[in-house]
Amino acid sequence: MTGTVSAPALELEALVASRLCHDLINPIGAVGNGVELLQAVMPGSAELQLIDESVRLAMDKVRFYRIAFGAASPSEQIDARQITEILQGLYGSGRIRIEWPPRALPRPQARLMFLAIQCAESALPVGGTLTIVQEEGCLRILAEARRMRFEPALWAHLTTGAPLAELRPAEVHFPLARRRAEADGLAVSLAEREGGFDLAFTA
Repeated sequence: MTGTVSAPALELEALVASRLCHDLINPIGAVGNGVELLQAVMPGSAELQLIDESVRLAMDKVRFYRIAFGAASPSEQIDARQITEILQGLYGSGRIRIEWPPRALPRPQARLMFLAIQCAESALPVGGTLTIVQEEGCLRILAEARRMRFEPALWAHLTTGAPLAELRPAEVHFPLARRRAEADGLAVSLAEREGGFDLAFTA
């Protein structure tokens, strides 16, 4: 058969992630709408407030994962407002603070940024600040924290492509970030310093 596309070219795992996020976003949104209606007739309900917060968090995570793990068309742009809303929803009041000058990004760049944020976040067990700097052909994440913890095998894979003996589901962003960097022709480096570290993806 002519005109077929191989599974690797389609990045099947990314398409699966996109499908899951797409199918989840509507029912989660419907639950949120239902909670709003209930709050109108039951104002001040602590139980409804808890459900509302959980629904909002689930929605923010699905939107984040859709960009981080979903298919990334080079021609698609993610506008600055959408990226800001997603980052604010996930990190606006938690232990990790994100400093990012809003700008529209091609979806592959937004995907790399979200994956890199997850990698950097994993090294901050008690929280900290991640400042994102984006220039032509370069992405840098400058981390400030009182305490840092690096998993050597994961960071060696991210920065050098060293093979991983094992990988847990919660660590999948490391090989995905490495793959995205290789696809974009970017070198990955990690520089530790007093009170923080710099994670860089450079051409």
